[in-house]
Amino acid sequence: MNDILFWARPTAYLWFLFVLAGCASSGGGYLRPDTAAPEPEAITRIDLPKAKLGRQKEGDEYYDPNRERVGLFDTHNLGTNKLGPYFMVSDFAKSGDQHFRYARIDPKLVTCLNKVRAALNRPIAVNSSYRTWGHNEKLRQSGKQASSKSYHLSGRAADVSTNAGVSLFAKTVYGECGCKVGLGVANSFYHVDVRGSQIKPWGYGRGIADIRLAAARSARSSVCGGGGAIDTNELSATFLDNASKAKDASISIFDKTKKKVKEMIDNISN
Repeated sequence: MNDILFWARPTAYLWFLFVLAGCASSGGGYLRPDTAAPEPEAITRIDLPKAKLGRQKEGDEYYDPNRERVGLFDTHNLGTNKLGPYFMVSDFAKSGDQHFRYARIDPKLVTCLNKVRAALNRPIAVNSSYRTWGHNEKLRQSGKQASSKSYHLSGRAADVSTNAGVSLFAKTVYGECGCKVGLGVANSFYHVDVRGSQIKPWGYGRGIADIRLAAARSARSSVCGGGGAIDTNELSATFLDNASKAKDASISIFDKTKKKVKEMIDNISN
């Protein structure tokens, strides 16, 4: 009997440690699989009625300068319809606070974002996706950084927010959506597009931390290897940043000169 107790006690103790370790691993930094929705499947078509607007030519509100032939859909009263397990129609029919009844929605973009959301296992908010040609022109005229051939106009791009870090997000995007996607990095959001060609990540906005862009490019290299062209968005962003800095410098010089002239006039008057 004493021999049995001698072996039973340490065995029970080991089982206790094993259970305790298992409980500890299920919390804290351990990322549990998301079982709230099934693994996203590839979406091959958008189940929405086509917009009856006729052919959209240059200058029309829903004109696509990229001629991508992405379907233009009527989303009236269908905004809450699901597009995959994680997103709704309304997510892909808006540009910021501006919502559109008619929108171009590429099933490849819907599939991409659903797969990224599932792999990250954390929320993704779509800030902006489709943008009409007319709305895009208004943004450009107001001085906003909006390309005349943005993939938003084709329904093939989305700006999203998530608490995922740059490296994790970039690796997930390239791992789930392939290497022929575009990735833009801003301080508070990411741009994702399904352009179908290899491109290097680029930075948006003045003051974008170089370390964030470097992290995105490093992540792409680790998943896709080298290669990839430089996107025109990056070139335009650099141009706008330099122009803004030059403007600030000019204003500063003007203010200093104005102050100096005033001092000279005051001295003469005295």
